[in-house]
Amino acid sequence: MLRLFFALLFLPLRLIVFAFYRLTLLKRRSILHLHVPDRFTLFESSGWMSRFVGQEKQGITYFPFLFLLRRIRKSKDLQQLILEIPPGFESALNWSQIFDIAAELDRIRQAGIRIVAHASGGGLQTLLLLSRADLRLIAPGVMFLTALPHRESFYYAGLLDQIGLQIEVYHAGKFKSAGESLSRTGSSSAARENMTTLLERMRALILERFEQTPALDPASYSRFKRLLLSQSICNAEDLLNASFVNAVIESRRLLAYIATGRTEQPRLEHRFIGPGDEKPAPLVEDDHTADLTLFEKRTMDAGLFLKRERRRLYRPFRLKRPPSIAIATLHGTIVQGRTGDSARAGSVVAQAWKELFRELEEGPDRAVILYVDSPGGLSDASEQLYQQIRDLSRVKPVFAYFGGVAASGGYYLACAANRIHASPVSLTGSIGVIRFRPQASALLKKLQIRSERLLFDDTTDLLSPTSKPGRKSRKLLEASTASAYMDFMKRVAEGRGLSAEKVLAAAGGRVYVADELKGSGLIDSTTDLISLIESFRKESGMKEEQPLDVRLLPELQIDLRAMIRSGLPLTESHIAGLSGLLNLVPGAGTLLKQLIASPGEIVHAMVSGLPMMLAPSVSTSMHETDAPQLTQQSGPRRSHPARRALQLFAHLFERRYPF
Repeated sequence: MLRLFFALLFLPLRLIVFAFYRLTLLKRRSILHLHVPDRFTLFESSGWMSRFVGQEKQGITYFPFLFLLRRIRKSKDLQQLILEIPPGFESALNWSQIFDIAAELDRIRQAGIRIVAHASGGGLQTLLLLSRADLRLIAPGVMFLTALPHRESFYYAGLLDQIGLQIEVYHAGKFKSAGESLSRTGSSSAARENMTTLLERMRALILERFEQTPALDPASYSRFKRLLLSQSICNAEDLLNASFVNAVIESRRLLAYIATGRTEQPRLEHRFIGPGDEKPAPLVEDDHTADLTLFEKRTMDAGLFLKRERRRLYRPFRLKRPPSIAIATLHGTIVQGRTGDSARAGSVVAQAWKELFRELEEGPDRAVILYVDSPGGLSDASEQLYQQIRDLSRVKPVFAYFGGVAASGGYYLACAANRIHASPVSLTGSIGVIRFRPQASALLKKLQIRSERLLFDDTTDLLSPTSKPGRKSRKLLEASTASAYMDFMKRVAEGRGLSAEKVLAAAGGRVYVADELKGSGLIDSTTDLISLIESFRKESGMKEEQPLDVRLLPELQIDLRAMIRSGLPLTESHIAGLSGLLNLVPGAGTLLKQLIASPGEIVHAMVSGLPMMLAPSVSTSMHETDAPQLTQQSGPRRSHPARRALQLFAHLFERRYPF
């Protein structure tokens, strides 16, 4: 009621603002020059301390960038999009996100907007985005890493054995190979078969996208494909000879080339004027210079484009806030956490999400999209998240969308959603359970360390690293692992509405590329994130012109304690230096980075033999901010009415993105 009163009170002012906005839109700009960021994050940061961390450190939030591309497609004024892809773009996104962006660029082109893309180096992901353009340009003298997906694994069992340490691995599912790098000297035949299938399928999907490159005839595509299969590094001349790119242009000459079609600047000679010389006549603009001037007047950057779009969408008589949906990002390894813990980047903390899911139940959003990018984690934490998502799905529609990887525990929790959608190149599945148990008796003997046991029961030796488990203990380990495996398959069957036999056939710890699972029942479809939101709009009966807002959760605030902690001696540079030295032993540096990056609960679970739902090591390639740790602020629990009132008040000032 109060909102309506103030809206009517300021209605004359709103009408004046509306008229002013319409006048500013009379000057048409039909060309958008968009610089693709070289740093992305999945989380919004807020709080006064975030001002001390520059945008270049925090990165651009991935989801609003996708929404920007959709807004470009819906624009009625744009005729041309100029896309500049920076060299550092390769490290910013994973293949799933590249496919999401590529799908939206395809729709922009289909909407009649001409795309011109320019790249200044990079790799295969950069070339895939470049392939969605009508005119493809690259900078001179640059190299592209064009190796198709491949893998080189390292195995540390021999090294650990020399130290006197053995890692016993108990797993349910013959393809559950997450512990092989620590317990074997080479991959098992099942793991090798699974990984080969994954890589072949990924290669096929990437080449399929390249085959759809605009204006690339079959003969040119064949030359380009041979280039990718035969060379891991390509230069500008290679790509030009393969007819994949149209021209080689310096970045600073890009606009001039698009406006005039000239690849070179005219040669200029400087004259030195002596005391008796006449001043030279002023330069007269030729037709090309005039074309460039007119072109620049019609060109705008992303900031001006968004400003014009906000003005175009402004409606003085719109008194109610548009309906909203929420995108909740579950990114990282799944851990249990403790009561009062906060959501943070890089880990899915079950205790923190308990409060967030409760807020989503009571919030105003019409639906919730769970953006899952997790290789799994602890089994008990995965079960807790499953129950929380299941409760939420009974209140409002919950859609799970798989990012780079949603495997093992990541797939487990997604089965509680009403529907599961995935990018075609998402890695998923890995339905199985694994346990690690270190055995350090040889190491302790070398160090002349003795242990003394008191009040050990029949199976207490499971918890001791000083000896191998007895027969009874081993049977208990195997039985509990099998029990957790059966619980996993039961959750998949009830969540996906599948028979136990069908789940068993797809289980065994096998990892899939999501495109393989179409029609299997394990997922509902392969799509991209923008298409998923648009299908929800259509299914819920919303009109095309009806506004819809998107909220991003969790919104993270920069934590002072973590900022202080980030200044401790063991920084990223020190870790890189240590791993560089250890790389004298092949793969040892990679092992160090993995151990340091692993949450403490995962390391504890490996030492204690707790059951884990963890997929084999697969990189999601999403680089979060390096400087401070981002955490969500959580206060003490309040009574239900008070908490509800605070939530309603907060919703008036929260950050939303128009879709």
